[in-house]
Amino acid sequence: MPLVGHNCLADLAFLFSTFADIPESYERFKASVHDAFPVILDTKHVAAFGASANWWQWSNTALEALYTELLPSADASAPFIPSDRFTGARAG
Repeated sequence: MPLVGHNCLADLAFLFSTFADIPESYERFKASVHDAFPVILDTKHVAAFGASANWWQWSNTALEALYTELLPSADASAPFIPSDRFTGARAG
């Protein structure tokens, strides 16, 4: 299951420091994060650099600005249908 965050490098560092020592080098930290979370989607990075993949790009990548920009295009009437892949343990 992917980990989704917005500008989440500091959050990942805090998470790691809570449970273990942060590796001395950035390369080892990056490898440790990838081992724990193989798929990370950082919405700030996607908003800033999506154009490089011929997607889109926003000049203001703050979370509130993206929310305001994307909200009108959201279809609130669309039903939420969870994937069978995510029917396991739930927070609660």
